[in-house]
Amino acid sequence: MFLDTSAIIEYFLEGSEYDRVAMALANPQARYFVSPTVIFEATTVLAGKRQIAVDD
Repeated sequence: MFLDTSAIIEYFLEGSEYDRVAMALANPQARYFVSPTVIFEATTVLAGKRQIAVDD
């Protein structure tokens, strides 16, 4: 059973701990519960937010 993409992204992006989120998504146990598409979308969103933060 996979988690809803928007729900997991919203959950992970509530805080500003991007490194912790990235490590959680990279965890094999997290992969078991999260579809590859969700991981890709979440990390893409994280990368975009990190880029925006760096640009500011």
